[in-house]
Amino acid sequence: MKLLNRYFEKYALIIFGVITLIYALFLKQPFCDETHAYDIACLSFGEIFQITRIEGHTFLWYYILKPFCALNLFPYSMIFVNWAFCMGALYVLWKKAPFSTFAKTCITFSTPFLLYYAIFARCYCIGLFFFFLLCSIYPKRFKRPYLFSSILCICANCNTMMLVGCFYLGLTYVYELILRYRKKLFSKKKLLIVFLIFFLCSILILSQFLSLQTSDKGDSSYFFNLLFLYLAPIANQPFALVFRILCAIAFYYLLFYLFKNCKKELFFILPTYLTITYIFATYYSGHFWNYYTYLIYFIALFWLFKKYFKKDKLLKFLFPSILFMLMIPYSIFEDGKIELVFKSEAKQISQIILNNPELKNSKLYQIEWWSDIHPGASRYLIKENIKIYDMHNRNRLAFPSMRDIFVAQKELIDFDEFYENMDKNGIIITGDDMINRPFKNMQLAKSQNDYIFKTQKAKYLIKEIVNGNGIKFFAYKVYKI
Repeated sequence: MKLLNRYFEKYALIIFGVITLIYALFLKQPFCDETHAYDIACLSFGEIFQITRIEGHTFLWYYILKPFCALNLFPYSMIFVNWAFCMGALYVLWKKAPFSTFAKTCITFSTPFLLYYAIFARCYCIGLFFFFLLCSIYPKRFKRPYLFSSILCICANCNTMMLVGCFYLGLTYVYELILRYRKKLFSKKKLLIVFLIFFLCSILILSQFLSLQTSDKGDSSYFFNLLFLYLAPIANQPFALVFRILCAIAFYYLLFYLFKNCKKELFFILPTYLTITYIFATYYSGHFWNYYTYLIYFIALFWLFKKYFKKDKLLKFLFPSILFMLMIPYSIFEDGKIELVFKSEAKQISQIILNNPELKNSKLYQIEWWSDIHPGASRYLIKENIKIYDMHNRNRLAFPSMRDIFVAQKELIDFDEFYENMDKNGIIITGDDMINRPFKNMQLAKSQNDYIFKTQKAKYLIKEIVNGNGIKFFAYKVYKI
C-alpha cells in the first residue's frame, strides 16, 4: 500500500497534466464563453475594469490574459495559461492539503478538475489556485497576516464564486484578529495594516459591482435544491440519486457537528452556501461549472478545519466516499449546456466562411444570442479582417469597441428596424433554421429552403445561400419584396 501511495504521489499529477493538456490543445475548440473572455482581454485596461459590472465576474482573469493577447496565439495561449493555473492549484493540494493519497487522487481525477477546470479556459482556475494557496497558509495566518490577507484579496478578485467564500473567510479572520488584539496577542499596527488591505480590496470590489447590470435571471427553486448541494444537476439516474442523498447526509451532519463543536467554522461554510444559492435564485441561475463551487468549499472546509474531524468516524467515511463518487463523470451530462461546451464548431464555421467568397466579402450579421458563430468563429476570422456583427445587446457587449452596428435592446428583434440599418448586400448567418429566430411579429412561410417573412410594414424574401451540411451554420440573403 505504501508503494502504491508513493506511485500516485509521484506520477498522478504528471498523468493528469499530460492528458488534460493534450485534450485542451488539440482535441477541443473553445466555446463561446472562453472566446468572449479573450475578446474582453483584448480591450483597454479601463474598459476591462468597467465591463465587470456588466459581465458579472471580477477583472483579474482578463488582466492576466491581456499580455498573451499580444502574442496572437488564440486559443493556445489562453488554454495554456488556464491549464498552468489548474496544475498549480493541484500542486498546492498535493503538497499542502492534509488529506490521504486516496483523497487527493479522487479530487485530481474528479469530474470538475479532469473534465472542466483543466481544459476550459475560464476564470475559475485562477480562483482555485489562490484559494488553495490560501488554505495552505491558513495555519500561519497569524504569523503572516499581510501575506494571508493579500492572497485573500487577490482570490476575491478572481471570480464571483470565490468572492463569496473569501468574504466570509475574511470576516472570520477579522473577528479572530480582534479577539487576539484584545488579549494582546496581536499588535495594533498589524491589525490596522490588515484592515487597510481589506479596505482597499472592498473599494476595488465595490467599484466593479456597485452598479451591477445583468439581463440574466435566477430561479427561486434553487433554495429547495440547496438541500442536495448542487454537486450534481437534477438527474433521473439511480447513481445520481444515491450520490445526492450521500451529499445531503454529509452536509447536514457536518452542519450539526460544526454547530456542536466549532461555531466559528460554521459561520464560514453556511453563509457561503446560502449566499451562492441566493445568487443562483435571484440574479443568475448558473450552469454545472458554477455548481462545482460547492464542491470546492466542501473540500476547503475539511482542509481548513480537519483537526476537528479526525475523531468522527462518520465524517471520515463520508468525505472520501463523496470524493470517490465524483470521479464518475455523470454529473456533467445532465446539463443542457453540454453540447455548447463540449461540441463547439467555431473553427469549422470560420472555415466555411473563409472558403466562400460571397460570405468572405460581405457584411455578416448574426442573430443568435450566444453561439459558436459569435463570439466563437469571429475570433478566428479577425486575422482575415472579417467581422461578424452581433444584432443583440444582452448588456455583455455594451462597449463601443465591441459593437459598431445596430444592436437590439430587447430580446426580440424588430426586423424592419434591423433591415433599415443593415448593409443591403449583407448576409444573415445563424446556427439554426430561420423558423426559430427571435423576430418580433414573425410570420414565416417556408418554400423549400427559402422564407417569406411578413411584418406589419413590409414583406421580405429570406433566401438560403449556404447550408453547413452537418455543421450548425446557415446563411441567408434578404430581399424586400
